[in-house]
Amino acid sequence: MSSQLERADVDVELYLGCSLIAAETTAYTTKLMELLDDSDAEHDDIIELVSADAILVSKILTLANSAFVGARRESSNVWDAVRVLGLSMVRNVATLRLFAMKPDNAELPAGYFEHSVASAAGAAVIASQVGNKVRDAWAIALMHDLGIVLMASAEPDRFQAAQNDSGFSSLAEEHAVFGFGHDDVAAEVLDHLGLPTTLTSAIREHNADPSTGASAMSLTVRAGIALAEQAGATSCSEPVGNLNELLDALDLSVSHDALFAELDEHRSAVAALL
Repeated sequence: MSSQLERADVDVELYLGCSLIAAETTAYTTKLMELLDDSDAEHDDIIELVSADAILVSKILTLANSAFVGARRESSNVWDAVRVLGLSMVRNVATLRLFAMKPDNAELPAGYFEHSVASAAGAAVIASQVGNKVRDAWAIALMHDLGIVLMASAEPDRFQAAQNDSGFSSLAEEHAVFGFGHDDVAAEVLDHLGLPTTLTSAIREHNADPSTGASAMSLTVRAGIALAEQAGATSCSEPVGNLNELLDALDLSVSHDALFAELDEHRSAVAALL
């Protein structure tokens, strides 16, 4: 059962206009999102537009042939890759491209990329253990703290005021300064871009108390983030919670060592997708 947290009043356009996002990438991604939203759009038109961005093509082909998808046959072209992934996942990959999720992006806070990659790997590990959708879990975890970089880029002074004494982005302070948290910002921006409700709801809930009735996907992602943090991935925000408590909430009994071993296997695979 989902906790259905109340939606925040977030100025989405402010965050979409921040310096993190290149204008030319925004124009292309907006056009692609509009085409994906058009129920009358021809599949050939979608393939043609996707093919216009060589980097997006590379990422889609890499993902379609990755262990996260587990396709039975190799995808050697965009048409095959889109068919394997589905339009929802194409939208997710295009969104990652829009926000320049790559290690050499100077706009990202120190450690942000590494923590996101480790969290995505952790979410993939937990999802495979509990039978949740791995491809959804890693995409959600990869973007779970996107609101932090959007807030820091769009309103740096206010964001600085929301840091706690340990240098973490504090949800309590964010709410005091902005009236909402970084989880709200990410969820609202991604919802505006048309990403699936399953994804945006899990991002909105990733800091919620497990006892409030968070969705299975939200708990899966949160446990994956906690796994990454316990393995040493330093976050820009406060830790998401106790790993053992989150594993108990998922009724998952497995040794930490086994989970850490899987995490290491997945981490490089996630980084390669970016």
